[in-house]
Amino acid sequence: MASEPSCSFCGKSEADVLQIIAGPDAFICNECVQLCVEIVATQNPGWLEQHRQFLATLALKS
Repeated sequence: MASEPSCSFCGKSEADVLQIIAGPDAFICNECVQLCVEIVATQNPGWLEQHRQFLATLALKS
């Protein structure tokens, strides 16, 4: 039996977060995605506003 996926960045399991996104060799949770967005936005003024409309169209599976 395969083990439950966990985030490759923070280690949280699928049960601990809203969503786990699978890549070819890694997983990332919605919380780490949010943190990445905040880091990019902080380091690149104007980036978030420029991408806000696009980001709003992204739907999370429940």
